[in-house]
Amino acid sequence: MTIDKKNKILELNRVGKSTRQIAEIIGIHFSTIADLIKSNKDIQAYAYCRMCGKEIKIPNKKHGGVTRAFCDDKCRYKWHKRFGPKKMVSRVCEFCRKEFTSVSFRNNRFCSRSCANKSHGKNHL
Repeated sequence: MTIDKKNKILELNRVGKSTRQIAEIIGIHFSTIADLIKSNKDIQAYAYCRMCGKEIKIPNKKHGGVTRAFCDDKCRYKWHKRFGPKKMVSRVCEFCRKEFTSVSFRNNRFCSRSCANKSHGKNHL
């Protein structure tokens, strides 16, 4: 493989292309590209944060695996808060019978922590 092809693979890898995408562009089998990336420690994979767009360096051992989508926890929290599931459902508290809203995937039975604590204390007496 020529130095030009290696540099092209490095550049495509740097912009976040997968080994299969690089293989289609270069015209080499994807396993050859994966082997090249694994064997060359100086070739780093890069991705971009979904929230802020900052470049993220991915460790070599992660090549071919799941890549990081966020640069840090703050960006991950912001993204999930902005784009995460929003479906809210209305429920009735089992202790005080007050109606409350909750995220659909949670099975909340009580409107608050204090109602839950009171209910558990009441059941154990």
